[in-house]
Amino acid sequence: MRTPTSRVAAALALLVAVPFLLTGCQRGPTVQPDGAKKEVVDVVDRTTETLGGKWTVRRGPALGKCPASAGTGGVTWTYILDRDQVGDQTADRAAVQELWGSSGITASDYESGGADPLRGVVGHGGPTWSVEFLTRSDGYTVHGVSRCADGDYEDMLRHGEG
Repeated sequence: MRTPTSRVAAALALLVAVPFLLTGCQRGPTVQPDGAKKEVVDVVDRTTETLGGKWTVRRGPALGKCPASAGTGGVTWTYILDRDQVGDQTADRAAVQELWGSSGITASDYESGGADPLRGVVGHGGPTWSVEFLTRSDGYTVHGVSRCADGDYEDMLRHGEG
């Protein structure tokens, strides 16, 4: 059975929590599209420069919808580069972890399942929404997604920005 005191405490907790929850949802992206694009390109390019070799653009920087916009709009940029050359995968993963850590990106090791697993490093935060460095038996991939940025996806596409 609920007492009047527990009801008051619950109501006060709700009154305190609701403004914070609503403000967080309504605030939405605060980065400008050009800034978000520059940040993800910079992270991916610095990663590939650290690893060396000849890299080719698979995609991007390409415009996308913000995955966590929850009705507030927003855009992201995706940038993917590939290299058809393999180096010392263990040393390369360590170099990427060090680089990303110094950029404020939280990085951790990754390994897929299967007979020929992908190994790599995945990161979140800092100047990116997410970034991945994947090693395969035949090459490497670096895949970055920018932070959510202010912008209308459809309008930006109409103006050739994607």
